[in-house]
Amino acid sequence: MELSQISENAIHENKKSKAVFELTKPDKSLEKRILIAKKLFPVERKERMLAAAARDSHGRPVRYFRRMTYPQLRTFMRSEDHSVTESRYLKELFAKPEELKEKLEWFLEDQGLSETLGKAKEVLFSDFTPENYLRFFETRVPLKDLIHAQYRGLGCLHSLSVGVPFDTPVDPTATPNPDSATVLVEMVIPNDEVIVTPALRSWPALEMEKEVNTRILRASWISDVYQGEADFASRLSLDPSSPLFVLASKDDDPRRHAFSLLQETKKRVSIADLLPTDKLPEINEDNPKLQVPIVKL
Repeated sequence: MELSQISENAIHENKKSKAVFELTKPDKSLEKRILIAKKLFPVERKERMLAAAARDSHGRPVRYFRRMTYPQLRTFMRSEDHSVTESRYLKELFAKPEELKEKLEWFLEDQGLSETLGKAKEVLFSDFTPENYLRFFETRVPLKDLIHAQYRGLGCLHSLSVGVPFDTPVDPTATPNPDSATVLVEMVIPNDEVIVTPALRSWPALEMEKEVNTRILRASWISDVYQGEADFASRLSLDPSSPLFVLASKDDDPRRHAFSLLQETKKRVSIADLLPTDKLPEINEDNPKLQVPIVKL
């Protein structure tokens, strides 16, 4: 790479870093935050990402959503890849390592894995770090059990909602602590990075949440950030390529009814209508991929 190109990249990254800082400052008004986000994630870039995204069974581009506080968004955007080992939740679990070991032992026994994974567990316990813990789940635990571990609070995957978000974003001016307000991060993610939950028939709550998982999160996957319900409603609910549009376009005041329209859509629409068509076979609980770990040794 030529020196001039390196210099241009450095200037670009410096500008981006400053914009991220301004976006997530506690004293910024919502209007200014929205303007900054539009510069960070221009419409033209988003359109290119959605054009290249996987399609659901209705031909719509598939988007994934994750709620974050402004400090979490700042941390996320300052580095490219985010392993589960960097998650706040996993760090909280490791604050009580002996308790976490007990939870893991209960899980292995309940799933019938104590005998087959007994030696691997002892190796893990001899050097019990977040990195080794995550590697144990990725290389030793079959995918069907890995997913159960995630929903039992063992923190081994990142969770996302597909097609429609879990909740609407919270306006930072509507809470005493702006840092506790949540933004809605929209992402376009390659199919092979998405882990689909097969237990939808037996776990109705997962169907309602439209939840899927991934091993990593990448800042480059972000296509948009929604801040406050009005921004969410005007740009996502009223987007014809969004599953929310069906109900929002018929409502007399979709901006005021953003939350209720989201919940009603989640009730009416199956996750099977929101997943990429290539991922639909993975809903099958007899899928052979579920019998092996997600990473080969």
